Amino acid sequence: MRRGAVVLVDEAGQIGGQQMLELLSLIQTVRGRVILSGDTHQHEAVEASDALRAIELYSGLGYAELTNIRRQNPGSAKTRAERQWLEQYKLAVNEAQQGKLGSSFDRLDKQGAVVACTLADQQQKLTEHFLELFKNQQSTVVVSQSWSEIHKVNEQVRFGLKTQKLIGEAETTVTALERQDLTDAQKRDKRFYQPESILVFNRPTAGFKSGSTGKLCGITDRHLLIEADHRIRPVPFKELDKITVCQPKELSLSTGDRLQLKANAQSHNGRRLANGELVTVKEIHQDGRIALNDGRVLPKNYRQFVRGYAVTSYAAQGKTVDYVLFSDSAVKAATNEQQWYVTISRGRKGVKIFTADKIQLRQNIAHSGHRTLALDMAGDSADHKLAKIWGRDVAYVLNVQQAQRKFTERRDEALRQDEAVGQSQTAKPAESIKPTDSVMQEIPKPQIVRRRVEIPQQQTNQKSKGMRV
Repeated sequence: MRRGAVVLVDEAGQIGGQQMLELLSLIQTVRGRVILSGDTHQHEAVEASDALRAIELYSGLGYAELTNIRRQNPGSAKTRAERQWLEQYKLAVNEAQQGKLGSSFDRLDKQGAVVACTLADQQQKLTEHFLELFKNQQSTVVVSQSWSEIHKVNEQVRFGLKTQKLIGEAETTVTALERQDLTDAQKRDKRFYQPESILVFNRPTAGFKSGSTGKLCGITDRHLLIEADHRIRPVPFKELDKITVCQPKELSLSTGDRLQLKANAQSHNGRRLANGELVTVKEIHQDGRIALNDGRVLPKNYRQFVRGYAVTSYAAQGKTVDYVLFSDSAVKAATNEQQWYVTISRGRKGVKIFTADKIQLRQNIAHSGHRTLALDMAGDSADHKLAKIWGRDVAYVLNVQQAQRKFTERRDEALRQDEAVGQSQTAKPAESIKPTDSVMQEIPKPQIVRRRVEIPQQQTNQKSKGMRV
C-alpha cells in the first residue's frame, strides 16, 4: 500500500473487531485514510464484535448519511398502477430501515406481496412465480434464512427450468466444493471437520500455493497439520484466514445454470472472481474449465461454488435485482429485523414473500440481530450516567474527559517548570547549595552562560511592546 493511500471499504458493517483493528493499523503505518461505507441496520460481522456499530456509537466521530432510497424509484414506473406499487414498496423499505417492522410487514401484506402457503406447496408457488419472471427476462434472486431451505429451493427451481427447457438439456457432473462458513476458532476444533472435508488454500501459505487442496491430518496446540501436494506441513493458527474448509458435493451443470461463487480467485483468462458473485454457465469444457456468459472462464481447479438461484440474505446484501422472492424457512433464530430489511430491499421493481405462517413471521422479524458490545455492558458506569445528565452520547463525555486530562497534565507540567525556575533563581550557593569540587568543575562559568547584549541608545526609545530580551 502506497504512503498516504485512501482506502474505501464497502459493506464495512460486516467487519469484525480484530479485522478492523488490523485494517486501521495497516493504514496508520502508511499514514493513509480510510472511508468506511456501510449500514449498521443491515447484517453485521460474523466474527466477534461489530466494529462499525462500535465506532458509530462510541468513537465520537461524525458521519455522512444517505437518507434517500434510490433502488425503488417510482419515477421509473411505466403505468399508474406500477407507480403506486413502487411508492408503497419504497415506504415499506423505509419503515424497515427505521425499525418499524410491523408497519413494513403490514404495508407489503396489504399490497398482496405476502403470499400465504402451506409447507407442502410453498416451494412450488415460489418456483411458479420465479419461472414467470425468468420468461419475462426479469433478474430475480430468491432469499431464505437457512441453508436447508436454500438447497431445497435451488433444486426445485432448477427442476422447473429443466422441465420447461429454459436451460440446456445436456448435463455434466462436476465435484463442487461446498464452503463451510467456519470461524478461525472453529477451524481449530476437530469437531467441525468431517472425514471427507477438504481444505482449500485461498492464498499462499506454509509453502502451499493458492488454489491447492488438502486434507486435515491433525491439530496441535499451535498448528493444523495439512496434507496437500504430496506433503504434510504445519499451518499456524494465525494463517487460518487463508484456508477454507469445504465439503465435496456432486453437482450436475447445464448451459444456463446459475452459480454462486464462494471464493476470491482469478479466472482462467486472468479476470477477477469475487466471493458471492452470481454467474451463469455458458459451457463446460472437457478438461473441467467452465465458461461463463460474461466471457470469464473458471479454472479446472476452481470448484468453490453452489447453485445460485437461492441465497442467504448475507449473500444478497449489496446486490440489486428486478425482483426478490423471500422463501420463509420459519427458523425463528435466523429471522430478525436486519434479515428482513436486507431481503425486502434488494428489488428494484418488486418483492414477494412466501410463508406458511404470516403471524409467526411478523413476530420473528421484530427480533433484533444486534449483539451486545463490551461497551454496551458499561451502561451503569459513571460515564453513561453523566451522558444522560448532559443529554449527550458517551463518546462526547469521553472526549471531554480526555481534553480535561490533557489540560490538567499541561497545567501541572507548567507549574513544575515555574517552581523549578523560581528555586534556581532564589537559592544561594553559600546557604543551601554546597557542591563538591568535582561538581563545581562540571558547572559552566557564568560568563559562558550569560551574555551581555548592548542595545543602541536610539532603539531604547522605540516601543518594545511584546518584545522580550
